[in-house]
Amino acid sequence: MNEKEYKVTHVFVMPAEEKGWIKMAYVVEKDRKYFIGENSPAGWDEKNLEKLIKDKALIKLKNPITKNLNQGLWLTPDYEIYLSDKKNPLGKDEERTFVCKLNI
Repeated sequence: MNEKEYKVTHVFVMPAEEKGWIKMAYVVEKDRKYFIGENSPAGWDEKNLEKLIKDKALIKLKNPITKNLNQGLWLTPDYEIYLSDKKNPLGKDEERTFVCKLNI
């Protein structure tokens, strides 16, 4: 993983939209600290994350994923999460990666 790549470890729980894909908020890990997105000024520790998981506001990904600055996480109407282009998630199929399906 280089400086322009981020390890996504968690996603925030949010309702899906019936008619389209929505951008998801997520947590990245760097140097054993956790940040909301890539630009968060202060890091969290695991205790903060555990509280959000317990409150069902955050879900830990079974398999963390690596994303770059041009990619975003998207939630489909079927509660599937995809890693895709930051501005056009429905672009080319080869640019889209299935991450997981949420059981909400």
